[in-house]
Amino acid sequence: MYTLDINSDRHYTFTSSAGLELMIFGKPNEDGECSERTKYIANFWPEVISRVELKTNGTIIILAKFKLVFKEDPEDKEFTIPLQELNKICWSKIDMRCIPNPDVPKANEHIASIIRSKCFKATLEKMGNIDRLGTHIIEGVPVCNKGDRLTWPEGLANPPAVKWEPDLNFRLVVDPNCSEQEADAGMQRIIDLSHEAGRFIFSFNVLNVFREAFIISGVTPRSILFAHGFTGIKRQPFPTFHSPITTPINPWFNLPG
Repeated sequence: MYTLDINSDRHYTFTSSAGLELMIFGKPNEDGECSERTKYIANFWPEVISRVELKTNGTIIILAKFKLVFKEDPEDKEFTIPLQELNKICWSKIDMRCIPNPDVPKANEHIASIIRSKCFKATLEKMGNIDRLGTHIIEGVPVCNKGDRLTWPEGLANPPAVKWEPDLNFRLVVDPNCSEQEADAGMQRIIDLSHEAGRFIFSFNVLNVFREAFIISGVTPRSILFAHGFTGIKRQPFPTFHSPITTPINPWFNLPG
């Protein structure tokens, strides 16, 4: 059985046979006896594991990490969801077995209340957020998001915890046999395809790749690049080929050279 006391006259309970219920106790009568009312909420229980402080773009977001209980023991799969989004969750999308009681209009609010109440008593876990390609600094440790994988400094035994999902549309492939001179010459040839536009696109590309380094030095890049011109001048293919790091529709590729 899982239980959570809200106050002296109401608490939540969960058993595999009865599911998640809210028990409400009325005021004592003359004989000191309390009336008891039970409201069925759902067929599962959210068992909180930890409270997560997610640091993203200088802002800390509080999340709850939890597992779902359908029978006696929690499932193996973990979920991490911001506290501010708990009331909006469609539980059947989280797990198709989840069935809140449709006759209880605020069933989601009851489930969210359980998570919030248990969350602030749970173990604190700090986590960095990686939501873009390129270089990041997490807890003072540099890491590069290469799309399909993360690269940490060589020899780092215990990298910091991060929230990250691989993006299979991107893949950085490094040619170890390509020298710096060859890479530089290849990049210059791409720039020279359209010298004026190429210089701006390359600068924009560098700002994105080394964004964290700029922030640490005290300068936060805040720029938007627009490519404009007449139809037929390749204004879309050229930036796409030139800036695969910042383009969400093409994979990364080896620069010729």
